Amino acid sequence: MNGLKINRMIWIFLVSVATAVLAIISGYLQYKEKLDSTAKALNKEKELNEVYKKLQSKSDTIISSNNEILLLNEKLIIANEEIIKLQSKLEGTYSGGKSFPELKIIPLDNEKGQMVLIHHGEFPLFDISMHAVDLDIHNKIVAQRGSNQFKMDELALFSVDLQFNSLQIGNQLAIGTFISDYSSNKKSFNIFYSARNGLYIQAIRLFKKDRIWHSGTIIFNREYKEVYRSIDKELPFDLFNWNIKEK
Repeated sequence: MNGLKINRMIWIFLVSVATAVLAIISGYLQYKEKLDSTAKALNKEKELNEVYKKLQSKSDTIISSNNEILLLNEKLIIANEEIIKLQSKLEGTYSGGKSFPELKIIPLDNEKGQMVLIHHGEFPLFDISMHAVDLDIHNKIVAQRGSNQFKMDELALFSVDLQFNSLQIGNQLAIGTFISDYSSNKKSFNIFYSARNGLYIQAIRLFKKDRIWHSGTIIFNREYKEVYRSIDKELPFDLFNWNIKEK
C-alpha cells in the first residue's frame, strides 16, 4: 500500500512537472512568436522607411527639376522680352516708332509767322510731308464761295506744303515763314503730317493778349487719339473751335 501511494505521488509530481514544463514551453513559444512578429514588424518598418527615403529622394529630385524648369522658363521669358524690345527698337529705328512732329508758328508781325518744326519721341522721323492750313483764311474763302473746292494754285492762299527727308531726335528746325494775316487777336491752324510711321494731325490755336501771343496745340494720331497737348494758361481754350478735320 505504501508503495502504491509513493508511486501515485511520484506520478502526480511528474505530471505536475510535465505540466509546468509544457506551460514554460508554451510560454516560450508564445514569447518567441511575439519576438518573431515584432522582428517582422520592425523589418517591415525598415522596408517602409527605405521606400519612404527613396520616394523622398525622388520627390526632392522632381522638385529640384521643376525649380530648374521654372528658372529656365523665367530666363526664356526675360530673353523673349529682350527680343521683343530689340525688334521694337529696330522697327522704331527704321519707321520712327511712336515719334511725331510738332509745328510752332510764332507771329513776327501782321503778315509773317516763323515756323519751327520740333521732334518728339525716341526715334528719328523719316519721309515727312506737312500740309499746314490757315483755317481763318480757308473758312473765309469757303464762306464767300459757298464751296470748299480749290484749284492747285489757290491753295497757296491759305496753306503751306513742305517735305523733309528726316527729323532727328531733339531737332528744332526753323523751316521758313507762314504768310498770313496776323493783325487780329486770334489765329487757327490745322497741320496734317504724313511720315513713314503714319499720320498725325495737329491743331494750333494762337491768342494775342497785351501784344503777346499765347499758343495752344493738340496733336492726334490717325485714329484721332490725342498723343500730345500743350496749352498756355493765358489762352482761352473755349474761345476756339478745335475741329481737326478741316483741310
